[in-house]
Parts: sequence; C-alpha cells; structure tokens
Amino acid sequence: MAITALPTPPSRSDPANFPARADAFLAALTAFVTEANALAAQVNADKNTFQALATAGQLDGFQNLDAEAFGLALITKTSASAIRTYLELGSMALQSTGAPSVTRLYASLRVLIGAVADYQVNGINAGIQVQGVGNDQSALAAIRFSDNGSAPLFLFGKSRGATIGTEGAVQLNDILGRIMFAGSNGTQALNGAEVRAEVDGSPTSGAVPSRLSFWTGLTTTPLEVMRLSYSAGMSMFGANPVIDQNRGHVLRSYTQATLPAAALAPQTMFWCSNLSGGAGPVISNGSVWLRLATGAI
Repeated sequence: MAITALPTPPSRSDPANFPARADAFLAALTAFVTEANALAAQVNADKNTFQALATAGQLDGFQNLDAEAFGLALITKTSASAIRTYLELGSMALQSTGAPSVTRLYASLRVLIGAVADYQVNGINAGIQVQGVGNDQSALAAIRFSDNGSAPLFLFGKSRGATIGTEGAVQLNDILGRIMFAGSNGTQALNGAEVRAEVDGSPTSGAVPSRLSFWTGLTTTPLEVMRLSYSAGMSMFGANPVIDQNRGHVLRSYTQATLPAAALAPQTMFWCSNLSGGAGPVISNGSVWLRLATGAI
C-alpha cells in the first residue's frame, strides 16, 4: 500500500505561511501514522507468509515478487534465519538499474534477466533465462582469478533419488547432462543439435563410467552422430566403433548381399564377412566393389 505524501512543512524562513503550514502538517501526521502502521503490519504478514512458504519449499503465494523492496523488509524486520533464507533466494533476484536489463523473481523461482516474459526453448521453460539483443545482454560468463591451474566450472549432476537432495545410483545410458542448441522456425525455438554426457557402464563406489555424444539432424528430434567412450573409442551413428580404444580403425561389416551399391559409395571401404576364401576389406571405385589383397604379413 502507498503512504500519502505529507504536506509542505512549515519553515521559519517563511513566517507568513508558517501557521497554516504547521496546522496542516500536524493534522496530516495522524493519517501518516495510521498508514505507516498498516504498511508495517502488511510487511510483517508478508514476511511470515514468505518465511513459512520458504521453509516448506513452496512460494506459490507470491506472483511477481518485488525482490528489492521485499528484501529490505526482510532484512530490517526479520530474524537472522529469515534474512538468510531471503539472501539465498534473493541473490538471483537483484533488480538491475540499467535499462533494458531487468531481473525478476517469480513464484516458481524462475529468474528472467533482460526480459519480462518467459521464452520457451523446445518446450522447456527454463528456470533461469537471459534474453538480450547483443553479446553483452545475452551472454553468460564464468571467470576465475586464482594463481593456479584451476578453471571456472559449469556443473551438471544427475541422481536417481526421487526427492531433492537424495542419492540414487544412475544406470547405463542415463543422461548426466545436455547442452542444447536451438533456433526459431518463425513460430517457436526448436532443438537443432545437442551434446550429451551419458552413463557408459555400471557405477561403482569410486566412479561413474561415462561417454560424450553429439546429436544433430534435420528434424526436431536430433539423432546421435558421434560418441566418444573410454571403453570403446569413437563411434559413429550409435554404438558402431570406427576408432577403437587402441586407436585402430574399425571397418563397418557387411555381407556381399547387403553391401550398398558401389555407385552410392565411391572411395568407401567396408569389411565383407563372406568373401570367398574368408572375410576381408573391400573398396568401391564408383562402379564395382573391389577386394583388397589380404595376404599374411
């Protein structure tokens, strides 16, 4: 609620208006005290509600929380624990003074920087969004200053625990983290490519085997193009090793009947498993498949 502005106070340098302004100023103080007390009561009530919701992990009672004003109320009117609760949330919710950058803290703890409306990417309404029209307004930076070889971090974590803070062992092929690259089709932002970290074996007490995979394609559902794994080397288009962990090149295997047309695969080499005399490599010259000499070394 707003407090009514007080009238012009009296001044000894203006003796002609002193009596009238003094009477008006003193008369307005009664209403001022009433309005100030009402505001204090409202702040205390909001503080109690906010603290209860924060303790319960719910903030549904607030729509578009004014972090700057509310933070002042909490800091000046609440206990140390309540101040600490606000600072943990409010550290992401400081109002920027430079237009057009604006930071808002929503009831669902969504933080918008540089915008006043949500923007979904591939159907995902991210909890923290940075929107801008230039590099400075739409960039994220993590910079570390330390006299050592350590670097800043972006951390991704995954647990199969069903509630926040609980541990649950991940399983083979679980996704540990994703970096998505999206673009607008004129109507909405759609996924164009991804980099993923995935579980590549059974976790142990000291390690979580993992791999990196790269996804791209011509539809809104990218397909895996390449994966890098310590146990299997480099694979293409799924679990199909092309360079193994010993840095040896691995040829894709076909039978004579399943080899693609030579004209569609010029200069391509494959492994044919049912050649006369045994399996061996074949290469296309653009017209036919040619068997390579496979004498013993």
